[in-house]
Amino acid sequence: YAKINISSCFETCFDEVDFSYGELVGTILNHATFRRANLYKIDAKQADCTGTNFSNANLTEGNFEKAYLEDANLSEVNARNADFTDADLTGATLLNGDFTDANFTGAKLDNVVWTGAKVEGAKFDENVKEQILKMI
Repeated sequence: YAKINISSCFETCFDEVDFSYGELVGTILNHATFRRANLYKIDAKQADCTGTNFSNANLTEGNFEKAYLEDANLSEVNARNADFTDADLTGATLLNGDFTDANFTGAKLDNVVWTGAKVEGAKFDENVKEQILKMI
């Protein structure tokens, strides 16, 4: 598995790459692309993925705890059981993504696009899930 820890990868293309079980801890991945990439069980704690495109990627069981995902594109991702605890998803697009059983506890969710997203069983801070369900 791949390890890219505490590195800088600006506008880097990782489309269709298999990063399953890999590590991206503390890495700066601003405006990178991971379209259709396999990030199954990725450890991306504290990664800076501002503006990164994850569309159609597999993020199942990925760890994005305290990650920066501002303005990231998570359209049509499979993020079942992913951990977004304390992550910043301000302005992110989660259009038609599968976030079943994902953990958004403590996450910043301002201006997130939730249209068509699946959030069954997902964990949110108190009173947040009701607001999100109105935006789906």
